[in-house]
Amino acid sequence: HTMDVGSGWTAPDSFVINGNKLTNASTGGAIEATIDGGKANIDMSIDLTIPNELQYYGELFFRRQDGSNFWFVGIGRDAATPYCFLYKKVAGSNTLKGSVNITQSAGSTYTLRVTANGNDIKVYWSQAGSSPIIEVTDSSLNDKTGLAIAGYVTAEYKFMVADNFILL
Repeated sequence: HTMDVGSGWTAPDSFVINGNKLTNASTGGAIEATIDGGKANIDMSIDLTIPNELQYYGELFFRRQDGSNFWFVGIGRDAATPYCFLYKKVAGSNTLKGSVNITQSAGSTYTLRVTANGNDIKVYWSQAGSSPIIEVTDSSLNDKTGLAIAGYVTAEYKFMVADNFILL
């Protein structure tokens, strides 16, 4: 069916459905669309189309309690090599839990996937095959159920087009 925002989401007006994909019209910094996923143990993925830019971010938040406490996984590029990252944010402070350089091509679409089961968190990147590229064991926030699709957007940093958000 035609993609829609659906009920339960809290999203800025700059998130729009364009050509059956989620895009963003803002250049205003951190943006996110949030929802309560109803469970802390998750398997979620999203397809991200890489922009033809030197700087971009696309992220998934999970085990989100509020704006200061959550986990996030994403794809980014800061004018150098693209990478996948996993952070834990507690009391507003980010802790890098893993980072791996990745292969990608501008204009191509790739799947970013994260699983969280109990204290085990695994991150997958479609170009890397079926094995996780980041694995962490951590009990922080393992009972929280909030989720988000997010990014960081400025005149320099671009939001990746998102499609096929799946939560299992």
